[in-house]
Amino acid sequence: MQYGELYHTNYYKEVKEKNRVYYEYYCLDRTEEVPTDYKEISFVCLRPDGCLELPTTLGTVCRKVAKTLEGFEGFHFHQLRHTYTSNLLANGAAPKDVQE
Repeated sequence: MQYGELYHTNYYKEVKEKNRVYYEYYCLDRTEEVPTDYKEISFVCLRPDGCLELPTTLGTVCRKVAKTLEGFEGFHFHQLRHTYTSNLLANGAAPKDVQE
């Protein structure tokens, strides 16, 4: 199944305010005009429509898995980051590259 026009693309916009820089996130339909100051960004965890899957949703799913499946007691999504980092280092990635 293809989403075509229903599929979304993710963008961010850099905002400077009072000596501080922060980023606003936007998920736009492919048919929408993209403002010139928006930059496209890719995420690992996406919903089927292409928008970012929020960390709160992932946390909820992980808590349910931890309660439901034997062997996953205490599991949380952040543990996957550590697994990925360990695998990179074990396979010869430079620590500085992994850090960034």
